[in-house]
Amino acid sequence: AEAATRAAEKTERQHMELAKAHQQLRAEVAQQEEELHRLAEEARARNGCGRDWARDGPEKDALVETKLKIAEAHDSLAQMKQQLNL
Repeated sequence: AEAATRAAEKTERQHMELAKAHQQLRAEVAQQEEELHRLAEEARARNGCGRDWARDGPEKDALVETKLKIAEAHDSLAQMKQQLNL
């Protein structure tokens, strides 16, 4: 009976230690999740996400067309430079 009481007390102490460690880890995880959320928000702000700078429709189509023309011009320029170097 005495051995069972000691085992129960030991188990109780272990449970309390584990519960304390669990609580500390949950607090650490919550803090890390807050930091992750903050960093994700900062990254979205840096990358311009959430800005309505080109809605679907004619504005976006014009932007895509312009970017394509710029890319084509850069390609033509690179070809001309390459020919001049030959």
